Amino acid sequence: MFTQSDSIGVDWEDLDATILVAGNETFLCASDKHIGSVEYTSSLTSSTSDNAESGEGKSCRATETRSRRSRREQKHELEEMRRQASVLNGELLRLYQIKENEKAVFNAAQTANFWLWKSVAMQQRHERALAEEEQRELTVTAQIQATYIRILNEIIQKQEDASFTNRTSDDYHRNQCFESDMLESFIQELDSFDYVAD
Repeated sequence: MFTQSDSIGVDWEDLDATILVAGNETFLCASDKHIGSVEYTSSLTSSTSDNAESGEGKSCRATETRSRRSRREQKHELEEMRRQASVLNGELLRLYQIKENEKAVFNAAQTANFWLWKSVAMQQRHERALAEEEQRELTVTAQIQATYIRILNEIIQKQEDASFTNRTSDDYHRNQCFESDMLESFIQELDSFDYVAD
């Protein structure tokens, strides 16, 4: 029987077992490296994807955390302002009550003469307010009338100026006519005098 080993003149026994083992180990190592690189690449891709998803999740969680913190702060500020408003309203009510009590004590301690003079003073104060209001109205009326009189004076002055101009022109014409008449009469008198002299 003819075998490939016979054709090339090599016996199977000539092959060193260590070479075969080394070749197999090299192949296995290469295969393991390839498989390892595929697994590593796959794990990197998976890790990158997981990291991206994890980053987005962290960003969303951080935004939600800030929103919750902001809402809590606003709620706290609103509650604080309400508390301060309640305190201030209570203080205002207390001061008003103190003032009313002092007024009641003061009124109870006054005599009849005090109330009489107070009534007179209030009446005079009312009358004074009415008089001041009337004075203001009269002042406005006087100012309006003064403006009206000034406007009428300006109109009259303009009419007088126009009339004076017209009258001056008429007087000039009348004077011219009068002078012409006088000159004519003088000429006639001279003519008559010359006629008598002849």
